[in-house]
Amino acid sequence: MEGHGFLGAAYANPQVAALVVRGISDLIDHKSSADSGGSQETAAQAASAFAFELLAHLEPQNLHFGEPTAATMSGRTGFKPDVRIDPLIADVTLGNWKAAAEVAVRILYTTDSSSGKNDLFLALFGYHDCPDQGRFWGALQTLESCVRLAPDLITRSQLSRMAAHENFSVRASAASICMDLAHSVPDRVPLDIALTLSVHNEDWYVEAPANAALKAMARSFPAVLVVFFNRLRSRVAGERTHAASQIESVATEEPHLLDEEQLVGEIDRLRQLDDSESAELLEKALLKVKESPKRARYRYGL
Repeated sequence: MEGHGFLGAAYANPQVAALVVRGISDLIDHKSSADSGGSQETAAQAASAFAFELLAHLEPQNLHFGEPTAATMSGRTGFKPDVRIDPLIADVTLGNWKAAAEVAVRILYTTDSSSGKNDLFLALFGYHDCPDQGRFWGALQTLESCVRLAPDLITRSQLSRMAAHENFSVRASAASICMDLAHSVPDRVPLDIALTLSVHNEDWYVEAPANAALKAMARSFPAVLVVFFNRLRSRVAGERTHAASQIESVATEEPHLLDEEQLVGEIDRLRQLDDSESAELLEKALLKVKESPKRARYRYGL
């Protein structure tokens, strides 16, 4: 692969590919301000295009990120393949969400109508510890599709296990599930789990959907926004800037959820801390709130 630079090295070594894809968006200066300006989405799209182009040129036997070790195959993960699951997810390749949804529907057909239990889903859940990359990705996508269609299937305990997983891809899947729940059944989102996944120093592919979940929840429960305002009080500049960028995002889409007076107070406090980056993000949010039509949020009930 001489002459192909990074791409050639990535073809020859999947570990290099992973580093290149991650590095497309992560190895930049002024990361926080760049992220708040929307560069992460652009970088993610570029990374995705690179990954799929790479996959198209690799032989199937090379599509792995290290051989399974004794540790991954033994008690550390406790993974046990299931003869019912393997054929179901065999055609669910990375990025094929249509196939994942079709398999999810087949799994949902097996739900016990009286208890609501689904043994196939329980078996599928165990595949988030699968050391084989092909089955791992097929299972994760199918798992997310199942929960998207039937939120009651996943338990708090299962979501908690995924959120604490050492593999950031599993944590990202947990965050995506929280995001889907926040849009359809916001009261089902375990707030403590979403908070854990949404911290500023988590992997972007984890914290981005987790923060999206919190912001979606704010539509029904505006009090959730206190999370971001509390983080503005952090001693860590990066956490303050990250929180300010989330608030600015809310101001862009749903400015009526924010209070002008609260924003003014936080801007003054940040200026006193000499945190100009966070203050400027809140000033952008304040401008959007001032320019938006004023309307009271109506709550049905007593």
